[in-house]
Amino acid sequence: MFNQDSQNLPTQLRADLLEARKARDQLTSTTLQTLLSAIDNAGAIPVSENFGSVGVGSTEATRRTLSAQDITEIITSEIAEIKSAIKELGDAKSPYTDELNSRIVILEKYL
Repeated sequence: MFNQDSQNLPTQLRADLLEARKARDQLTSTTLQTLLSAIDNAGAIPVSENFGSVGVGSTEATRRTLSAQDITEIITSEIAEIKSAIKELGDAKSPYTDELNSRIVILEKYL
C-alpha cells in the first residue's frame, strides 16, 4: 500500500512509470499512463464561454488541485471500470481477463 498524499502520489506514479518503461514492463506502463491521464483530466477546469480575451495563452488557466480523496476516487473508479469489463466478459478465462486482473493488482498498490 502507498501512503497517499495528493501532491506526492502523481510524482510517485510518474517515477514508477519511468521505472516500468526502463524495465520494458508494458502492462505496468500502460496502466500507470492511463491512471496519470485520468488524474490530469480530473484536474482540468471546464472551459467557459466567458474567457473574453483572444490570442496566445488567453485560455490558459490553473488546474484544480486534487485532494488525496479525489485521487483515491479516481483510482477506485479505474478499478471499477476494469472490473466491469471483466464482468462483461463473463466466466470466460482468457489472457485478456488475466491482463485486466493484473491491472487491478497494479492499481490497488496505490490505494
